Amino acid sequence: SLFEMRWGFIAKIIKQQKRVKLGRVLKSERAVQVHARAFHGWNGWARFKNGSNGHNSLLYDVDAEISCAMTASKPRFGTVTVRKCTALAARGAGFYTLRYMRTLENATWADWAKNAVLRGVIRAALLMPYKMRVRAFGAFVERIAAPLTNYDKRAHKQLSFIWPDMPEDARTKLVKGVCNNFGRTMIENYSDAQFARQLKDAKIDGPGMDALEQAKADGRPVLFVTGHFGNHEAPRRALAQQGYTIGGLYRPISNPYINAHYEKTMIEMSGPVFAQGRRGTMGFVRTLKEGGMGTLLFDIRANGSPRIPFMGQPAQTAASVADIALKIDALVLPYVGIRQPDGFSFEIAIETPIDHSTREQMMIDLTTRLEARINANPEQWFWVHKRWD
Repeated sequence: SLFEMRWGFIAKIIKQQKRVKLGRVLKSERAVQVHARAFHGWNGWARFKNGSNGHNSLLYDVDAEISCAMTASKPRFGTVTVRKCTALAARGAGFYTLRYMRTLENATWADWAKNAVLRGVIRAALLMPYKMRVRAFGAFVERIAAPLTNYDKRAHKQLSFIWPDMPEDARTKLVKGVCNNFGRTMIENYSDAQFARQLKDAKIDGPGMDALEQAKADGRPVLFVTGHFGNHEAPRRALAQQGYTIGGLYRPISNPYINAHYEKTMIEMSGPVFAQGRRGTMGFVRTLKEGGMGTLLFDIRANGSPRIPFMGQPAQTAASVADIALKIDALVLPYVGIRQPDGFSFEIAIETPIDHSTREQMMIDLTTRLEARINANPEQWFWVHKRWD
């Protein structure tokens, strides 16, 4: 396959035994080569990788030196050969198929139709009073949207995988709670000012508050880390109302029409928001380096990343948080927005900072923190994500 990149170089992927088609996911034990223009040096692979919008491209964006498994040589004709050998290939090149790379220019009619339906439902919900809206949208996702999209079946499957001894009726009740929380979270994040007013009196506390205030006074970068738990945007919005400016790095939705208004909900909340990719990640890291604050969600499966135990089962977990923190000496603060029994209010918990150690140990520590939250309130985590292999 031949790729022509706008940075002015041509990259070519070769598989040892079989041609790799455009957009196909590279599996382990597949050695690949990248030939790039000499002026890009061996950074060519990192740049090429990010051009694909791969999910774990964050690792390469921070600094090419992080991917130390790469080696380079300069053969004749001024080209640079970057060999990504099986050790790194086993970690996965992380390419997504073309469906993850759609833009408004190449979007499908199905994308447009799905967005039209979603926007219509959201606009209708926004006409309701706030609490009625949140309650109704949660019920809509639980009873209609989740069954239609098989979200409920996926949650059932993953709960059975993690807790096989859970009774069927208890699992069904838990799945309904998961889908209801997802619906509430979605419409809350589209409610903007009304959601902000709901969070005005939210309790913000935890052992990490002193460290946060000290980092702000010292101008030290702060990297908040959370998962798809409760409402994952609640802590950022609540802290923004306390005078903190917090940016974010997010994974774009594959449907570009939906992504456009989804992104808008985050931009209007606090600090600058960046989409994953070469430019976005560089902007995010630059903001942190200048003493800024940003937030990352780390609980999505990152194909090709190291497997770290999560809820008792190995799960591929990107180490981007640790890589960034160690690179720029950022304070790593886990935080969560815990939905309260009334279904509308939240408690914002700022946890003890994660100690800087090895990248693997830091990710294990973060995972352990999230596990504790899930075990305490399992219905508040998004079990719909395909977290395990």
